Amino acid sequence: MSDEQQVTPSVPAPTDAPVETPAPEAPAPEEAPAETPTEPSADAPQA
Repeated sequence: MSDEQQVTPSVPAPTDAPVETPAPEAPAPEEAPAETPTEPSADAPQA
């Protein structure tokens, strides 16, 4: 029966992992567009 109780606490653990996954992924897309040639192109003519 102890094995069943150990599995329950293991489930909530993975739930916290996915919550932190979207966080790091959000900042990633922000950096991607910044490196896009579309933004640098606008900065080039402005400079």
